[in-house]
Amino acid sequence: MKQRCTKNRGLHFLHMALIAMLLIWPVRGHAEQRDVDKELEPQELFARVEQLMSAGQAAAAKELVLQNLVDEGSPLRSSYLLQLGWIQLTLQEFSSAKKHLLQARKKGSASHWVAIYLLQACFQLDDFDCVQLEYEELPDPLLKQQQGLGILAARAAKKNGDGQRAWVVLDRLLSVAPQSKRVLLERLRLLTELKLGRAFVEEISSLAKSPSVFRPAEFAQALALSLQSGLVRETLSGLEVVLLVHPNDPKLAVLQGTVLQKMERPRAAAASFAHAARYEPRWHLQAAALFHEAGARSLALYQNSLVQDRLKKLEQRAIFYLENGSFPQLAALEKPLQRAGLMGRDDIRYAVAYALFQSGQLNRSQKLLSGITEARLFEKAAALRTEMARMRCSGPGNSCS
Repeated sequence: MKQRCTKNRGLHFLHMALIAMLLIWPVRGHAEQRDVDKELEPQELFARVEQLMSAGQAAAAKELVLQNLVDEGSPLRSSYLLQLGWIQLTLQEFSSAKKHLLQARKKGSASHWVAIYLLQACFQLDDFDCVQLEYEELPDPLLKQQQGLGILAARAAKKNGDGQRAWVVLDRLLSVAPQSKRVLLERLRLLTELKLGRAFVEEISSLAKSPSVFRPAEFAQALALSLQSGLVRETLSGLEVVLLVHPNDPKLAVLQGTVLQKMERPRAAAASFAHAARYEPRWHLQAAALFHEAGARSLALYQNSLVQDRLKKLEQRAIFYLENGSFPQLAALEKPLQRAGLMGRDDIRYAVAYALFQSGQLNRSQKLLSGITEARLFEKAAALRTEMARMRCSGPGNSCS
């Protein structure tokens, strides 16, 4: 996962420029240490770096800082190292970024950017102790602005096997940002990862009582995480609560249908998809398939009739007729299927040929069978032609000797 702290880039460069303005004159007094014709002044350097970073040229920005890095004794050394660490974090050079950020702190940098960047670098390096240490250094006002850092600290604790610590971190985040959807979603994610299904349902139910906090999309996101974690029944329980508040949201209805499918309840799942299709017609196809699976043939055909994609509608209807043994109806679809270009498919061609055979239209059936080339269906077509030949021979007045 890429973690880049670019949101407050303007504040970062303002901070760096102020340091440069305060410290530049003592540095310039040591002319023997630097060749001013070859090296950039700090303000100019930081401006150039900002331009390069904004243009996505982090590697060039890194080279520029390295070329102009001031000596160990310079009071600007920590600012340059901080700049270098941030650039290396952007380049995903996490070990080098951590090294230079720690050096910046050792050289006296008290900037909160050191903690911000170090936390991200340590997270990528799975240095969980470092993450927690840097997290503890963040004051509440900064944590409120940079909630992602707290979320990283919580995830680091979880990855380190300390779910309780992760919960404590998120509790602190909620205390400084009580209505943060991002933090609330992260709490729900943590509950699903810890397989705490009952607590998850309680949290969802609590949020459902305050519908202004979460929109249907956030509920759907949290419930999808629960389903992915294998909490199937708990996901359904949460959905039932949320749907009382948002009964007409198609995403929630689709998710409910998906859960019911996993629970092998096709008819109930079909009803959920049919409800979703009232708002998003593309779900009629799925509703039809599930009604068919449940043996509700009339409902399956009705949902199929509402499918807007003509090709998918015809293909699905042909399958329904074949599996239902409705051979006259399937045979009657030959011309519509031909016009739609579906008769070029061997599976459709064989299905119609078989329906014609069952309807007693042997000549038309044999004509369709002759065009089948796919290996598996070719064998079935050959067997069907053999059966038709046998039927002709056994008919009155026929002799096949």
